[in-house]
Amino acid sequence: MGGTVIRTQLGIADVTPSQIVPVTDKATCAKAAEAMFAQVPAKQTSYMLYVVTLGASYGVMDNTITEPGKSLAYVFDHNWKYVGNQAL
Repeated sequence: MGGTVIRTQLGIADVTPSQIVPVTDKATCAKAAEAMFAQVPAKQTSYMLYVVTLGASYGVMDNTITEPGKSLAYVFDHNWKYVGNQAL
């Protein structure tokens, strides 16, 4: 997810690969969906979200958008406060 400057801006500069872990807990995934939907201006009829922990933060990506540069990875802090996003 981007270079050092972007990782620093998103608050995840010190996250190591071992701290990037897929989330499978339904309650956490539901919180991720709620947090992401609050940031999405154009609503879709369906979503396929990937949720990962990024150290103490979370990363959420909608995998239904497959066009390069159009998909966004959203970053939230441990309280689900929006930090920012990065085009993928």
